[in-house]
Amino acid sequence: MEDSIIQSDERHIFSEFLMYFEDTFIGGFSRQGRLNPLFNITLWNQRNRVMNSLPTTNNNIEGWHRAFSSIVSAHHPNIFAFLSALKLENSLTDHKIDIAIINTDVQGQRGGRYDCITNQIISIIENRKICPI
Repeated sequence: MEDSIIQSDERHIFSEFLMYFEDTFIGGFSRQGRLNPLFNITLWNQRNRVMNSLPTTNNNIEGWHRAFSSIVSAHHPNIFAFLSALKLENSLTDHKIDIAIINTDVQGQRGGRYDCITNQIISIIENRKICPI
């Protein structure tokens, strides 16, 4: 008897999760048809990102911010420290641009895990007929 109660509770919890997922990411149903989801499919769908070779996350921006913060080395620097940090950042960026011009094959450093995920998504897209959303 306890097993059936647990299974019933698990089914109820799973059903609630599915309803949440559908309402949030896909769009629930009403008498007039499917409702708009809380987050539009184009916002979270990975197909266009993969097909256009776009980055997986904004980690490059977060990385830049962390590096720049370490150059400034203060939460609220005075104007002179801030300008000095901007000059240093400018020279580092110029150096990176020069290297990129010399080596046109330079790509962003991505982990093997993200490459694997991207390749899996490409494989799914290429092996199935998927309508663009």
